[in-house]
Amino acid sequence: MANQLLHGDCLEVMRGLPDNSVDAIVTLETLDKQDFQAFLVYNEKTGRCLQHPRHGNLVSVGHMNTLQDFVNRDCPVCGATYQADKRRLKHGRQTTCSRKCSYDLRALGLAKTKIRHSCPVCLSEFERLPCQNKSSQAIYCSQDCAYKGRALGFTKRTVTKPYDIVHSQEKPVFVDCQQCGKTIRTIPSKKDRTRFCSTNCQSKHLQDAMKGSANPSWVDGRSYEKRCYRGSEWERIRAAAYKRDNYTCQSCGVHCIGRKEMSKSNAHRLIQCHHIVFWKDSQDNSLENLVTLCASCHAKVHFGRADVHEPN
Repeated sequence: MANQLLHGDCLEVMRGLPDNSVDAIVTLETLDKQDFQAFLVYNEKTGRCLQHPRHGNLVSVGHMNTLQDFVNRDCPVCGATYQADKRRLKHGRQTTCSRKCSYDLRALGLAKTKIRHSCPVCLSEFERLPCQNKSSQAIYCSQDCAYKGRALGFTKRTVTKPYDIVHSQEKPVFVDCQQCGKTIRTIPSKKDRTRFCSTNCQSKHLQDAMKGSANPSWVDGRSYEKRCYRGSEWERIRAAAYKRDNYTCQSCGVHCIGRKEMSKSNAHRLIQCHHIVFWKDSQDNSLENLVTLCASCHAKVHFGRADVHEPN
């Protein structure tokens, strides 16, 4: 009784079935007409459908599949006999008895159509599919050999987009950098776009141009009154002071850490930059007035419990 669908009253049909021979029982007796229209049919892996005895008119005859749609076939790989659906065979499906045989058949088919080549660089033998022979590099066994073959002249380089040599033939002109005043050599077609000699000059010019009310985020200058404000170049100057002191506290000699590495146990080692002459008194951000301290020593200096000297 393998792979059979029994259609009828489940109580009557089950009496005639042997033990342990049923995989699933589907009953639609409790469904009303609206629910059955949503459920409609029961589909197995093979695509066959069941028609309900009372609501059979809801399922079209064209959707009903019987055992007559299956034919016996011999597997072309292992030779085993299996049942195949005619409709699937029509579209080139279910040509083998199992997925493993399908993979084996595909491997055999590819092996027959592969073309053997000899690499002109390393002279090794290899195989490629016909679809892979369209590229000019298909004659090489690897990408490294393709690079060497191009250098040796086995494959000519195809230039699809040639270089624009019109600009290179223009007479040079000279403009001044808007930041440092250095003379820049350029061509007439790029004269209006050449404004800076380097990216450093460009970034510094943008920093100066975006200060104060020229910045789109400007409110009314209240940020200058914040306690933590130390000038527009503070981040860069502080990083230079850290690098000069090798990220080491100049009071106790401990190696300081950043905020990403900080925890409750090592919070006292947090790196901080201290003004020898306080910022509120001098407004001096020069490196000679800055020194690297850990959070613990920084607090002691401000409370008068420790002294700090000028950096070497």
